[in-house]
Amino acid sequence: MFDLTPTTFILDLQESNFQVAFQDFVTFFKEHSRYSSDQHSQIVTLFSQQNIKPPKTASSNGNTNQPLRLHYSQPKMHDSFLHGCNLWLLKPADFNRGRGINLFNKLSSLEYYLKCFLLGDNVSKWKSSSNLKKQKDPVLNLVNSNKFVIQKYVEKPMLIEGRKFDIRVWALVDHGMNLYYFREGYIRLSSEIYTLNEDNIDNKYVHLTNNAIQKDGKNYGKHESGNILSLQQLRVN
Repeated sequence: MFDLTPTTFILDLQESNFQVAFQDFVTFFKEHSRYSSDQHSQIVTLFSQQNIKPPKTASSNGNTNQPLRLHYSQPKMHDSFLHGCNLWLLKPADFNRGRGINLFNKLSSLEYYLKCFLLGDNVSKWKSSSNLKKQKDPVLNLVNSNKFVIQKYVEKPMLIEGRKFDIRVWALVDHGMNLYYFREGYIRLSSEIYTLNEDNIDNKYVHLTNNAIQKDGKNYGKHESGNILSLQQLRVN
């Protein structure tokens, strides 16, 4: 599966194997981390603190250390996924328009984001009572969630004029499994030049092409109207 899609982990606090899945991600993440501090992170104890208690791991045979796996679901790391940053996307499930998406390349950042999501309206109280000397700004469009997708960010994407983009097309699959698509699709672009610089990891206008996000950027519409190009315009350019 991961020959076609970026490496993905699903974390659901309602699932009995949550802790195993979470540890699987942390182990995989550390293999590619560029920070030695990640090797000593307390991230695996996150849910035993702040009164956050996910269900205990359980299995029918009593073995809690070996999750069931299929050969096609083994996580892989391809060349385009890495470019010296080990950057990942954290997405709360069941939301759209880029709501709640955050990027991280440190386990300490992931810990902070997860606590913000899980604590919801109580996050301000947690931050004021913690001993953290410096903390990130509140997460993007903070939402309450206990189910997440963690997906590897493609660090070497195709770019248009140095900026990220996505392609939007309309498609129809009929009852006979025939596929049709509308030729007049369009391209959505970011408003900022793509970079993996540490100072820009939190810059949503660099990394997320969702129009709902880009419309609030200072350079929205600077390069093309509404940050959008038709496929015809792209061919001409």
